Parts: sequence; C-alpha cells; structure tokens
Amino acid sequence: MSERERVPAWMAQLGVKEGEWLDLSKAQLRTMQLPDKTLKARVWATGMLHTSGYKSQAATTMRNGKKVPLTSGGIIAELWKIAKQHYATAGIQATDERWEALKEAKEDVRQVLSDLEREGVAERTDMHGTPVRKLPLEQSRRLPSGRTQIFFWLIPRPPNVEDVQREWERRKPQIPTPDDPEPEQEGHGKNPEVGKISLPLPPIWQILQGLKIGDTDKAQVN
Repeated sequence: MSERERVPAWMAQLGVKEGEWLDLSKAQLRTMQLPDKTLKARVWATGMLHTSGYKSQAATTMRNGKKVPLTSGGIIAELWKIAKQHYATAGIQATDERWEALKEAKEDVRQVLSDLEREGVAERTDMHGTPVRKLPLEQSRRLPSGRTQIFFWLIPRPPNVEDVQREWERRKPQIPTPDDPEPEQEGHGKNPEVGKISLPLPPIWQILQGLKIGDTDKAQVN
C-alpha cells in the first residue's frame, strides 16, 4: 500500500505525509466554538469545520443548496447561533437585547483573522487569489461580502518573524540592573513596625528564676 493510499487523497495532494494526520470528530471542534472559549479559538474551530469538514483548505458553507465561500459575517452568525443554543440549553432565559449582546463585533472577528494570518494558520484573499493583507486598506474594506475567500491551511505557514521576535521579548525574564532600586527588606523601609514579630512572654516563674529570686511561691512583690 502506497503512502498516498494511507493518507486521505485530498490531504496527500496538499503534502500531508503518513503519520501527520488523524481522525477528528466534528463534536470536538464544536466544543471549541462554545462562548466560554477565546474568540481566536472559536474562529479557528469554525474555520476548520468549514475546510477540513469539506475536504478542502478553502472555507465554504452551504446556502440554498449551493456551496459558497464562508465570510466573516458567516462566522459571526454561526458563533452567535451556537452561543444562544449553549445558554438556552442550560435553561437561561434572556431578553432580545441580552441575546444580541452575544454577537461578536465584525471588527473583532476581522482582527482575529488578521492574527491567525500572522500566525500562519489562515489567509484571506480576494477572488483573484490576492491576499487581503497585501491590498491597500481602502480597497480591502470595499471588498463586497461573498467576494473574498478564507483559507485555513492544512499545513500551517511559518509565522510572521516580527511577531515571533516580539513574543520572545515578552517572555524574556526581567533581570534587575544595578540602577534598579533594591526591594525593601522585611522590617525595613518607611514603616519600621512592618516585619516585627511579636513573641509570647515566658511564664512569670521563668522570669523570676532568671532573676534568681528563688522560690516563686515565697517571692515578695512590692
């Protein structure tokens, strides 16, 4: 049996090799769409359901019996529906305004898609295949709904180098320099009372014995 026969044909055509793929249920990805997850995780899970679920890297959905490109508006609508079902199943009752508040803002979803692009796992293009991130801002904003295509790569691209460098800087441990003020030690600083430990007093007989007064029963106290 050849390697291409062991790997699903559509994956093999995209460069996936033996041992680099697995079976995954849609239920697992739908769990990642629930509103208690981060928006990035929910958008990514939605994209995977609409790409691998259709044996493709291009995110699509069914509308009026036809396969059409999945849009950011479609992602918002799907996540909103799932969020309402999630809370309603738990017995939550809410006003229309409260349900409406569950809907993600279009700007937030677009920002998440931009983040996923920089991380190398997704890409938005116009219908000619030009990445949206390479289009002038005004031109990208004027792209009509349904005239863009969202891809979620089966084999992620390398992430943006500048983003990786910034992440490295954020993770760098903070090493104090000679110019940094030394932290105040316990018991020192502006409040001399801070850090003092109150010890219990010994019994009176120990005090008297320490003063060599003798029999504590006969001690005279003036």
